[in-house]
Amino acid sequence: MIALLDELADNKHPEPREQQATGGMHWGNLDVRVYVAGSYIALARRAWDASFADKLRRMLDDPVPAVRLQVAGSLNVLWDVARDEMWELVAHVADTEGHEGVLSHFVSGVLGRLGGPEPERSTALLAVILARVGNGQQADDRRRNFNDAVSGAAMGLWVYRGSIVARGWIEQWTRSLVHNKDRLSHLLGGLRGALFVKYTDTSAERSVNIQNRAREILEGIVIASSEAMTEALAVLEHSPADEERAAAEASYRAGAQLVEHACNQLYFGSGAFRDSNETPRTGVFSNDAKRSFMEEYGPILDRIGRAADAAAVHHLVELYSHLAPADPGSVFDRIADLLLGPAAGGGYQFESIGSDAIVSLVRTYLADYRHVFDSAERQTKLVSVLELFADAGSPDMLQLLYELPDMLR
Repeated sequence: MIALLDELADNKHPEPREQQATGGMHWGNLDVRVYVAGSYIALARRAWDASFADKLRRMLDDPVPAVRLQVAGSLNVLWDVARDEMWELVAHVADTEGHEGVLSHFVSGVLGRLGGPEPERSTALLAVILARVGNGQQADDRRRNFNDAVSGAAMGLWVYRGSIVARGWIEQWTRSLVHNKDRLSHLLGGLRGALFVKYTDTSAERSVNIQNRAREILEGIVIASSEAMTEALAVLEHSPADEERAAAEASYRAGAQLVEHACNQLYFGSGAFRDSNETPRTGVFSNDAKRSFMEEYGPILDRIGRAADAAAVHHLVELYSHLAPADPGSVFDRIADLLLGPAAGGGYQFESIGSDAIVSLVRTYLADYRHVFDSAERQTKLVSVLELFADAGSPDMLQLLYELPDMLR
């Protein structure tokens, strides 16, 4: 078998193709060396001997990316059979591989798995790749998979392993939102489970540390994004030149997208969104957990509310509705301040889906938490909310306004 593979390794197929130099990787049944490379790594895992090191290195130096991928994306399988040789080959990929498609699989697969038992070594190798290939200063679609792999690896190394180096990369990306929007967006998506881990594993100190680091990242991105939006609006108010306007608009869009994506992680992760066909994997469901969540994430929710568009505001309202049983008075104050403040400025009261959500929320409050409105101040806020939506044309809100005196008796 090995002799046959060695002979086939000299086959001329696949031949180098110009479009594969930086683009996608494709292969077919006649691309013999691709299958040789895959066979080498599969056999090496099961029957390692010293000769495999040279065979695998040869495949890693092949001129065709699809061939290199078969080995570069699977080197971690040598962990139990040839660990020293594995690290040499892993370092060789980090030092020499230039195709971002191959590197995407290598970073997300090999380094992602090795980051668990060997976080410092994996971080150092990722640093080598970033130094060679770049640290996010391009935003074209060709880099998206690579950016996703890098941001996922950095998130895992900091949140789950406490790598200060990886934390530094993330902080660097937040200082340049437009260039790093894709990385930060993918990173936010990967945070969801970590943002709620201590609510499902309350006994482990490690879970608390993981959640604290995840929250720190979320807060940093939300702060940077909201500040970028504020600065961009200040520029746009003064009718800038075309180039300055384009830069401000790009900065505002990047910030708005990241704020909404950050809001989505808290909304979907909290259990506020319930698919009847699924049991939530994360969330806050007990009143104690909900109170803890509000205390921990309240400042972030406030900042999201000040910068959110209508879609994010709607998710905030539904999230607050989910949290209401734990502290109905405090939650109502948050909702009212949101609706009468930044949400009104953004026109949320004109959204039909918003009107429906607030009508349902108010009816729930009047049925289950009527005592909240024993406070004259909260009654005033309630009336102001109803008037805001009624003036925007909501007949349901107008009806609630007429019914309100009887409902509060």
